[in-house]
Amino acid sequence: MLRRCMKKDLDQVFQIERICFKHPYDYSTFLYFLMREGLNFLSKRVDYMELQVKVSNIEAISFYRKLGFKEVGLIPNYYQDGEDALIMSKKV
Repeated sequence: MLRRCMKKDLDQVFQIERICFKHPYDYSTFLYFLMREGLNFLSKRVDYMELQVKVSNIEAISFYRKLGFKEVGLIPNYYQDGEDALIMSKKV
């Protein structure tokens, strides 16, 4: 039976990748392809997406920028540790 890959499947997919290929993709690549497919799925159903990310999470912010998200605002003290959240959005 075939079905769409879900995040819970990634550990097993990654294990198969390592067994089958001499130069396997890394885990983050599979996560990226999963996030990108998720955005493609959503883009057929919504016109606008918004997210919040810790201002210190530079890797995530860079990732979201590559997917076309733009910074649109800031929420002070959003997280339990008092860190601000960067609001990012994307029109699809």
